[in-house]
Amino acid sequence: MMEWLSVETIAGVSIDLTETSFPNLTCFYSILQKENDMRFFSSIKSKLIVFSVFAFLAVAFSVIFSYSIAVKEVRTIMEADVNSIADALGKSINYIAATKPDAYKEEGFKKFIYSIKIGKTGYPFMLDEQGTLVVHHKEEGKNLAGQKHIDHIRSHKEGGIHEYVAKTTGQQKIVAFRYIEPWKLWIVPGVNEADYFARMKLSFFKWNLLFSILIILVLGIISIRISRQITKPLNEPSAWLTAWQTATLPWSSR
Repeated sequence: MMEWLSVETIAGVSIDLTETSFPNLTCFYSILQKENDMRFFSSIKSKLIVFSVFAFLAVAFSVIFSYSIAVKEVRTIMEADVNSIADALGKSINYIAATKPDAYKEEGFKKFIYSIKIGKTGYPFMLDEQGTLVVHHKEEGKNLAGQKHIDHIRSHKEGGIHEYVAKTTGQQKIVAFRYIEPWKLWIVPGVNEADYFARMKLSFFKWNLLFSILIILVLGIISIRISRQITKPLNEPSAWLTAWQTATLPWSSR
């Protein structure tokens, strides 16, 4: 036996390399290899977790961003709808006013205004210069002067569009208004945002939720497969360690 191979220092630890101590040496290298494997596995696992978290955040950000765009688009559609209705009503009523000066007092005209629906719950009404509801399906004859949206309409004979929260329902509304010069009245068609957004939200969240779940599942499956492919070799005995365990020491005496 070669005594000069009897002691070796590995990783700061004195190891007896004599033939009789070979099982201890094999055990030491086995533990060292397992520690290295565990460090490598932990590093890969951490990276996969970070990757999954960032992927989830990317999906969430995509959903939020697309929702904000959808809200803007729906609001644009609402404004376009109520503006087009206001223009059409303004032209029709101005024509009626020119031919029938008191038509707004007639029951037939009022029923015509009452019959107009905008979206699910939106409707038009008519307002005079004192803030009184001249034609309204529920509150006809009521004076609303002093309310911000009413005062805003009364101060803009050129017409326009305005957004406010209705006191009676608490809903966000968008109204367009056109001044009818012969009658000194405004025709004011309005829409409730809930009519547009309720359907949009239901459709948007349903499909985006399904899409997000699908992406997360796919990413999860990919992460699991990668993790298994990486860790499978680590769980098998290393080739060099197997060789050491089965080989005869090169310095053994014959």
